[in-house]
Amino acid sequence: MKIVNKKRHIRELIYLLAVIIYLLLGFYLNLWHPGWIVFLLATLIENTINSTFKIKYEYYIYVGAVIIYLPLGFYLDLWHPGWIIFLVATVINLILKILI
Repeated sequence: MKIVNKKRHIRELIYLLAVIIYLLLGFYLNLWHPGWIVFLLATLIENTINSTFKIKYEYYIYVGAVIIYLPLGFYLDLWHPGWIIFLVATVINLILKILI
């Protein structure tokens, strides 16, 4: 029971820090648009902490795909060919499931 409470408190702390960092980036540096990536990173950090017993490689592959896809779209305007990264991520997951 105590482990569950600790994990919950860690999760709450991670997202509270993410909100604070997001607001600081927005108000002081006017980085509202790229600042939302803080929440993606918070989720990545939370899942890394919570997956100490079992590494969920599928999660990291899809988060990596999103991290690659969004800058391709926002900065290079490659939304259309960029979606292929999700197909590549799915193929990588299937190959890893077969090999592992």
